[in-house]
Amino acid sequence: MLRPHPHLTGEDETVAWHGAHPGELTTAAAAVTIASRWADLPADLAITLETDRLMTLGQSDGEAQIAIKRRFFGD
Repeated sequence: MLRPHPHLTGEDETVAWHGAHPGELTTAAAAVTIASRWADLPADLAITLETDRLMTLGQSDGEAQIAIKRRFFGD
């Protein structure tokens, strides 16, 4: 969707609502594929993001993550 840019007169801003719902984007590669339509991204970005995700699997959720999970999924 395009809408008027909030700060640049005469310019449009692209708004893409992908991944707004849990489970909509199941991999880092899926998110990178969508973002690459509007940005030049490093070729290895999906690998970097997936590696970071795997390295944090054993960590507990922080306050913000806990709050958003409660909002989406309840207690």
